[in-house]
This record gives sequence, C-alpha cells and structure tokens, in this order.
Amino acid sequence: MSKSTPRTVSLKELDPKDIIILVVGPSGSGKSSFVNSASGIGHGIVGHELVSKTREILAVKYTDEESDQEIVLVDTPGFSNTFKDDSEVMRMIMGWSRKLKKRGIVIAGILYFHKISDNRIPGNPLKALCVFGELCGGFGAALSKTILTLTMWNDVDEATGDKRLAELEGMNFWNMMLKYKEDVETARELVHEVLRRQGPMSSQNMAPTDQESARLALVKDLETLAERQLSIFRNIEGGSRNSSELELEYRQLRLQMDEAWHKLCNHGQAYKGHKPPVMQRLLPRGRYPV
Repeated sequence: MSKSTPRTVSLKELDPKDIIILVVGPSGSGKSSFVNSASGIGHGIVGHELVSKTREILAVKYTDEESDQEIVLVDTPGFSNTFKDDSEVMRMIMGWSRKLKKRGIVIAGILYFHKISDNRIPGNPLKALCVFGELCGGFGAALSKTILTLTMWNDVDEATGDKRLAELEGMNFWNMMLKYKEDVETARELVHEVLRRQGPMSSQNMAPTDQESARLALVKDLETLAERQLSIFRNIEGGSRNSSELELEYRQLRLQMDEAWHKLCNHGQAYKGHKPPVMQRLLPRGRYPV
C-alpha cells in the first residue's frame, strides 16, 4: 500500500478497512495535540487556548508506517466545552458514529483523555461509555475498547504524578491506561496498542482474581443501567409520546450512574497502593516510568 498524505476526510470517504479511533475527553486534555502528533497532519488543528478550539467532529486519515494500515483519528469536541454542553457533544458523537455503523464500519478503539494534573476525572465517564455501548456492542464491549489516556505530565512533579496514577490504578476499573507525553513516540504507541488489541487478548483465558471478580460484578451492574439508559435516550430522541416520564426516569438513571461511579472510586480506595498485575503489563517501567 502506498503511503497517503495525512488529511482531513468526511464520513463518506471512510472505508470498512480503515481503523477508526475515537478521541474523546474534556476540553484542553490534549486530544488535538495527540491527533497532530500521531498523524503528522500539522499544527493547524491544534488548540492550546483556554477556549475550546474543536467545535465539530474532525476525522484525520493517514497511513501508519509500521503496520501499513489506514488509520482514522476522530477528534471530537471536548466535554465541558466553551461552545457546546456535554449532552450536545454526546449527541454529535452518537449521530456521527451511527452513520458510520450503517456503512458497516466499526470503531476499533476509544481513547478517553484525562489530565494527570486534575485531582480526579471530571464528570462521570460512565455516561460517555453508555453512549459508546450502542456503537460497540454493549457497555462491556465499549469499556474493553477504551484506553484511559493520561496527559499533561509536564504540569505535575513526579511524586504528584505517581500518586494520581496509583489512585487511578487502584480503581481497578479501566482495562488499560497509557501515557501520552505530547510527543510522536507516545502518540503512535497509543495507536499501535489499538491495533494490537484487534487480535485475541492473552489475558482473556486467565482466571479472574477476587479483585477482578469484584470489578466485573460492578461492571455488570453498570451495563444493566447503561442498557436501560440508552433505551430511554433512543425513545426520547425518537419523539416518544411519554417523553416527560422517560426524561424523569432518564434523570434518575443518571443519578444512579453517578452513584455507581462513586462506588467504583470507593472500591478502588480499598485497594489503594496495590498495582493490579494487568497494569504492570500495560505500563512497562522500561518505556513509561511510573
């Protein structure tokens, strides 16, 4: 395959063989910088200002030199956006992804960006994963395709970064966490990890530990909530005659999701200071010092 020049593309230009990677997360977390570093498209799409620069969904297509595969990085408006509220952003992403699905094109991976300089993950990422569940075959499938991408390491000292990383690992919720250090090497490592995860995962046949079993039980409860929330969301969007009742139930489910997220955070505190074996494999000390 000949190498193609990095370029922005419309949804109609995408091919079922393309590797589609959604780039999501709060505004100012480094999403546009990552797209630039990984694809080499140039600095025109990168925004460092406090004002959210990515207002629409922007797809950038390029050929990965190592795998020779066509990669499409989908830069999305950030949550806590200057111009759009979170529900509008989620509707944009869902609408774009549904059109993708109708064409038989699947999402290969989701990079959820989080600034390590933040004390905690802003908002509730479970709400975003609920929406992605429709596109990936369920909440659990969306979670399995998601990499928590940790950014802004230059904004914290080593001790603070290590502490916050340990807290995130202690949650034992994210299947994978990787660092993006605003350079080409770590940007492309994220893309290559998505490519590697297209094949069978060696850990799938391992017997779960007690800690992993507890996490899986929480995820199962979340999946039940997510499926109901998504069903209600579709009915509201479809103009159901019982929309007022559905909206009330939807708000109640959102509160339950917030409660579930806090439970996950508290679950992580019970294992504070313990690094799950899976994290040791996913953040090798040799390449990404922890």
